[in-house]
Amino acid sequence: MGLIFALGKENTRDPTAAPRENEEEEEDGEVEATWIANFVNGFVDKFVGLPRIVQLFSLYFGLGILAGIGGMIFKTCEYEHENKLLIERNQIWTWIEGNFTAEEIPTVLQWGEVAKQYNDNNKWEIHYAAFFAATTFTTTGFGLQAPLTPLGRIMVFIYGLPAIMIYGVVAKKNWTSCYTFYESSFSKTNL
Repeated sequence: MGLIFALGKENTRDPTAAPRENEEEEEDGEVEATWIANFVNGFVDKFVGLPRIVQLFSLYFGLGILAGIGGMIFKTCEYEHENKLLIERNQIWTWIEGNFTAEEIPTVLQWGEVAKQYNDNNKWEIHYAAFFAATTFTTTGFGLQAPLTPLGRIMVFIYGLPAIMIYGVVAKKNWTSCYTFYESSFSKTNL
């Protein structure tokens, strides 16, 4: 069972069946499901017998795991490079404090306060890196940080594309579950 992402509906055609004559016309404009979507659908379908609230929490927990995995990947790629940059930034701040008078330092610190927020923290610690991973797979992309190393940039694609697909499948399952709950709880027959 695959997903048709563009249309938001499931493809129920049996993959073992013989091809139909009009099959190319039927698939026109549809995005084929990938092995990732099939894997996620198979995994998520195992939750069907559980109560809806357990299904929802399980799906959100899975997204947290996905963000954590991405956080570990990006921390591994970027952490050491960021530490080198932090050392350079701290040397610059030390130089500023040593070369400006007491009256000039508040002015310098005022225009540099935004930049200083990252001076004391490595922006690729696991919680920052997991946040970056989550903004990647949700396609939000706040722009607070971005990988600077070539490996980190490549990992955005290697991690990002499958993670976006997984997030799409999970979001669809969450929406379907919430809508089904709404329909069963507030349908006109129940009022």
